[in-house]
Amino acid sequence: LRLMEGGSPGQQRVARQRSDDERFARALAESGDALGQLTLDERISLLEAELARRRAADDTQPPLACSPEDAEAIRRVLDADEAEAELSRLRSGPRAPSPPGPTVNDMANWYGAHIAPAATHEDSEALVLELWELLARNNTDGPRLGNVATRLLGMPWHQHLLAPLEAHGYDASSGSFPRGPAPGLLQELTHIGAGANPMPYAAPTVQDCQLLVDQRVLSGPGHRVVVFDRVLATADGKGYALLRNLERAIYGRVRYGVELERVPAEAARAHGADGILWRATERQVAVKCIERAALEQFIASHHGHLNEDPFKETAVMEYIASQGGAPCVLPLLATYGDDQAVYVVLPFCPNGDLFGVVERHGALQEATAATYMGQLVRGLERLHAMGLMHHDISLENTLVDAHSRAIIIDFGMAVKAIPTATDFFDGHHAGGSYHAVPLAARQNWPGKCGKPMYMAPELWYPQGSFDAFAADVWALGIMLFMLLTGAPPWEPTWGPEGAAYNHVKDGNLHGLLLAYENGPNPIPRVSENAKDLLQRLLTVDPRQRMTLPELKAHPWWQEHAQFVNAA
Repeated sequence: LRLMEGGSPGQQRVARQRSDDERFARALAESGDALGQLTLDERISLLEAELARRRAADDTQPPLACSPEDAEAIRRVLDADEAEAELSRLRSGPRAPSPPGPTVNDMANWYGAHIAPAATHEDSEALVLELWELLARNNTDGPRLGNVATRLLGMPWHQHLLAPLEAHGYDASSGSFPRGPAPGLLQELTHIGAGANPMPYAAPTVQDCQLLVDQRVLSGPGHRVVVFDRVLATADGKGYALLRNLERAIYGRVRYGVELERVPAEAARAHGADGILWRATERQVAVKCIERAALEQFIASHHGHLNEDPFKETAVMEYIASQGGAPCVLPLLATYGDDQAVYVVLPFCPNGDLFGVVERHGALQEATAATYMGQLVRGLERLHAMGLMHHDISLENTLVDAHSRAIIIDFGMAVKAIPTATDFFDGHHAGGSYHAVPLAARQNWPGKCGKPMYMAPELWYPQGSFDAFAADVWALGIMLFMLLTGAPPWEPTWGPEGAAYNHVKDGNLHGLLLAYENGPNPIPRVSENAKDLLQRLLTVDPRQRMTLPELKAHPWWQEHAQFVNAA
């Protein structure tokens, strides 16, 4: 991998991490597209070779018929079942043409069809919590327990609970526990974990719009008339000039824009304009353009199963707004749609992301890192209180706004989980901390998805259920490590693994930092309180990992109180 030119060794390691993480994330998101670049024979050869190696448990030979980097990405993304399905599809011949796309003003229906498999009038998360809490309180009310269990089993994502429920006294024919639940049911369910509703949010409100070209706009202090190539004219009377691309995305692009106001007809004529005339405001926006054709192709290539869903992200942001918003979380301004795309309008943050801050400046002073951490924790605490696990929080998914505040973004992988004071793993009340009902870890969402560098061990090595909120705390620990040292905690391979990770796993993060501080490419020294905090955040056993309330009581947090509490 190409390293960034110049910079400290820590900055070079950060650059390598961005390159590795972006390649892996792209492979996770675009494995279908990567395969699509090969010929049919090459694709079949690659997949057959990969299946043969997996069956032989031999990963020593590189995949064939494409570049080593893309082949490795595909190898890591495709499990055996997916490879079998892809082979079957390839051998069946060309895919039938896609049906016509949605028409103008059809966004609500199209979105409804997109989430139809997850549609339910039941509150999945509330039912899960009710069942677990009843069992934790040793409730033996068979009919009530049976009623809750039956309603949960009516949801596809909870079907895996049927066998353990029946093994502990649940009778499916009557929908009850005739003799009450057998001992050990709570422990068994906690080990297995509940399912996660893939779409527990209402469809976002999408207003009509029209993309206009060559629009005249009054701009600048002299109100001179300039022509903008593309203007989004919306049904609520607003306009957005789409001025330049900020970045490409899986489903389209993100564009920088400026909000416009429509000039009344009489005033427009005074400027010699017979048609529409706009006036530029100082309100800058970022517009996420979700191209319908690209998204439909992406959904089809992934058989309808998306780790990151742009419409779920929009629905989550609207849900956050409905709950009163959250500090240090990017708010949704509006969503519009036409026959070609959906346009998600967001505030523009001019200072890039926190990863870029580390790339440019290396390790930050502890006071500066504490300021960012205070903002991140405020936002994350509010999200958790709403029942949202971010599931992909990272330096890359944290923007820096015009006031130099950390702003959490990207909710396409979010998981809904109601916080509770009951620790179901240990069976006791958690005091001032909170937990989630454990969820079943999947090979993709929810579980092993997101950026590998930030992925908690219980997601990277799934062996049972996981606490959604504890996984966010691990990612926060990785972020703090990078802010304080200017480098990732271990070489950016594919996740928490290798010799450096073993130091953390063994509870010897102090030793790892000491080795880095005195090594050939030394990192800045970190205070003892910071080292202790990092070790507690990066505790491999999630049952022993620090919670956010415990973080705020830690000596490092108290030592930097004026910074963590800064606006």
